[in-house]
Formats: sequence, structure tokens, C-alpha cells
Amino acid sequence: MSHRLSRQTLKRSIAVAAIIIFLFPHVALTADIFISPSSRQVAIGETVTIRVFVSSDDPINTASGNLSFPSDKLSVVSVSKANSIIDLWVKEPSYSNSAANMRFEGISFNPGYTGPTGQVVSYVLRTKKLGTAPIVFTSASVLANDGRGTEVLNSAGGSNIIVVEAADAPQIAPPAQVATPTTSDMVFLSATDDETNPTREFLLEDRHSLAIVRNFTASIDKSEFFEIKNGERFVTPLLDPGTHTLTVMATSTDGEAYTFTYSFVIEPLPEPIITSHPRRHNFRDDLIIQGEATPFSNVTISVQGRQGYSGTFTGGTDEHGVFTIIIPSYTLPVDTFNLVARAKDHRSAHSLLSQPSELTTINEETVLSTRYTDQLILFAVLLAYIFVVMVLVSIIFVIATAPIISCHLLKYRLSGHKDKFAKLSIYLRNLSNWSQRHGLAVESEVCVIEPAKIEEKKPKKKSTKAKKKPTQRSLRDKSKK
Repeated sequence: MSHRLSRQTLKRSIAVAAIIIFLFPHVALTADIFISPSSRQVAIGETVTIRVFVSSDDPINTASGNLSFPSDKLSVVSVSKANSIIDLWVKEPSYSNSAANMRFEGISFNPGYTGPTGQVVSYVLRTKKLGTAPIVFTSASVLANDGRGTEVLNSAGGSNIIVVEAADAPQIAPPAQVATPTTSDMVFLSATDDETNPTREFLLEDRHSLAIVRNFTASIDKSEFFEIKNGERFVTPLLDPGTHTLTVMATSTDGEAYTFTYSFVIEPLPEPIITSHPRRHNFRDDLIIQGEATPFSNVTISVQGRQGYSGTFTGGTDEHGVFTIIIPSYTLPVDTFNLVARAKDHRSAHSLLSQPSELTTINEETVLSTRYTDQLILFAVLLAYIFVVMVLVSIIFVIATAPIISCHLLKYRLSGHKDKFAKLSIYLRNLSNWSQRHGLAVESEVCVIEPAKIEEKKPKKKSTKAKKKPTQRSLRDKSKK
């Protein structure tokens, strides 16, 4: 019974596995590395250029290989890294005629390379002896850009160089050897009147005299390659302001591959200008930011705080290019911020970032509102100025009128009043003499004092009251004591 159950369980497991494999097939990542041309007749003593290519439908980031060749028939003249998809060489491309080998190993930075004809390296060889000279990979490797370095090499194709006598060599050389096409033969940029347009239209067409192109692949700024038919127009995706590079690979009918690069510039929109906002702002109030940018564009203000706050706020410009953005109260915390603006029009063309502007938000409950600070300072300065002026005027007045005041005090004293202002009278008299001597006193008449009636002091009357005679009782009390 148990034996029968185990067999049934095994059958069920196999059935489930088959269903899973059928419904979810494993898609293997594959890539090929090959040499172009795959075959070529070359006259003895002439040179031939071979190029190593990688073909992959999925991103790869590493390619390496060792090539061998018959040293009696071929010798390497030079090696070139031009137009390579490799960004960093782990092993610089090299060769040895004595060891009869060529080697290379390099890395393509993220996102890696995807496409049918990614040139890795090229070598120039010279023929030495008649016969067939096979160039083969003794080892090769292509790694996927999947974070694990998965080996995805499917095949490694070599090349046969057939060395013949000059008389036996083809009288008509292959198209790739007659004349090398240039970028102007292949790539045509549609004219545009607006350099700020974030897209560009290109025409890829073989206008070379021999019409060698079989197909095109193109890439913008080392992005993923895409195929384009000969004579087909295409429009780039939206691009940011700056210099961009279009890379085009053209494959000839005999397998030769050519790489062309074309650089073009997307100009930015005019840079926005933030013209108005408070330097210090109470975070309990709405914040109003004003500025200027391209008319009928959207402006985004980026706010970055020193304590980590980050936010964006958007507004539009009118026909004059003026924008006003209101940030609601309590949105920004108490902090110091940098404000920058960027404009974008209806085509998605961008400007560069504006010059940063600084903003400090405060809490008016704990900090005196700065909207009255300037007025208070001005009022305090004005009060101090008035006080100083009044003191100076008082001093000048006292100096100028000292003789008159001194005269009146003297009359007051001589009129029989008590001398309450004796010291003041002395000071004023000295001040009066000083001011008159220096010509600072006000001109006045001579101080005239009328004879005062001075009453003679009467002697105090003696008391006529008789002293009481002591009584007998008082005498008695006195004697007792």
C-alpha cells in the first residue's frame, strides 16, 4: 500500500513540475561575441582590420577574450579602442606576435550595453604567407549586467583570412574598403529654428556612393540601442539642456560594421529670477514669492532647509513672464532655507536652476516681529536726536540770558527775601561775566536796582512778667529734698 502511494505521489510531483515548466519557462540570457569580417581574401603583404563585436538582447557589462592566429601567415600591426562600448579596461587590449595571440578585458558602466553590434576592440593585421589564416577565440566571456555577473556567452565566432597572391586578389575590393563612409554620409539632423526644443528629429540614410548599409542601430547618450530602417526618420525622447551624443552603428552587406557619433546641443530656457520675497518671515503668515521667467511657463520653486526640510511649489507665468507663488502659512518650519527656481514650457523644455536666494522663517510669539523693528529703531534715534538738541538749546539759552537772570536774582535777594539762591546767584554772576566777556550774552539794559527799604531790626523786648515768689509749700518740699 505504501509502495503504491509513493508511486502515485511521484507521478503527481512530476505532473506539477511539468505544468510549472510549461507555464513559466525559463528565459535564458544569451550573448554572442564575434569577429568581423568573418572571412576575407587579402593579398599577401597587405593589411586587414578585424573588429570584435558583442551582440546581446539584454544588458551586459563585461566582455573579455583571448584570440590566437597563425604567426607564420599573419602579424599584428596595431590595436585600437576607438568607438568601443567599453568604459573601463581591466586588461588593456594587447597582442604578442611571438606568442601569436591577442587579448582584452573591459567593463561597460551601468546600464551596460544592449544591441546587435557593440564594438569592443579592433586589430590591424598584415599578411605574410599564402594560405588560410584562422583567427579563433581560445577563451571568451560575456557577463550580464544583473548584479550577479551571470555568464551569458552563447557562441564565439572567429574569422578566416585567406592570403592570396596579388593577382588572385579580387579586383573589386569590398565596399567597406573602397571608401570609408563618414557621419555626414549617414546622419542628417532636421533643421530647427528653436535650439531650446527638447527633442530632435534625425534621418538615417545611406548616401554613400556604394550603398553598403544593411541596417542601422542607434543610441542616445549610451542608452539602449534601437533599430532604424535605412531612410527612416526618428525623433529623440525628451532631453535635458546640454550636449548630447547620437551613436549610430551601420552594418554593411558583407558584415563590416561602422560606428558614427553625432553631437548636438539642447539650449536651456532663460534662467528664472526670484525678484521678491521677505528675507525674514513669520511662519504663521502666508509667504509670497515673486519673480520673472519665460512667458506662459510653469515655474517650480524648490525649498531646501538646513535642518532637512525639502519641498517644491509650482506656479505659472503670465504673458509678461511674471509669476507669483504663495506658500500657505505653517507650511515651512522655523529654519533657514535656500530657494531656487526652474521653468518648464508646454514642450517640456527646461531652464537651468536660478541663483539661490536665502529665506529665514521665525516664530513671532518668541521673537519680536521684525515688521516694526526698523520703525522702532528710527523712533529711538529721533528721540535721542531731539533730546540732544534740547540740551544744546537749553545750554545756549542759559549762557545767553545769564546777565538778565543774575540781575533778577539780585533784585530778589535785596527785596528782603531769604537767600535761598545764594550759590545759584554766584554761578550765574560768574557765567554772566564770562558770557559778556566773550560776547555771547544777549544785549540788555544795565541792571538798575532801586534803594530798598531795609527795616532796622528792633531789639527784643524784655519780659515784664514778674517772677513768682516761692510759696511755703514749695520751700518745704525743697528742704525735704
